[in-house]
Amino acid sequence: MQTVGLVSGSSAESVLHTKGLSSVKSPPNLMQIVKNLYVGEGVMGFFKGLSMNWIKGPVAFSISFTAYDKIKVAINSKAAGVT
Repeated sequence: MQTVGLVSGSSAESVLHTKGLSSVKSPPNLMQIVKNLYVGEGVMGFFKGLSMNWIKGPVAFSISFTAYDKIKVAINSKAAGVT
């Protein structure tokens, strides 16, 4: 749904049209997407990419908090006049 182009001929629109939405003149709504996903890929289609998110999540979390802590220390030391 996020990548559907409003301009006719966009790549996202052409992909959706090949998946059975060629008669749709406006971007598909949530129920159309859910129905087509279930028909096309079954229940497992709803969990596609889940395992990669389990790997990516803790890594992204760790990087964000480490960067925050390092920047906080740098700002506080500069504010205190320590270089």
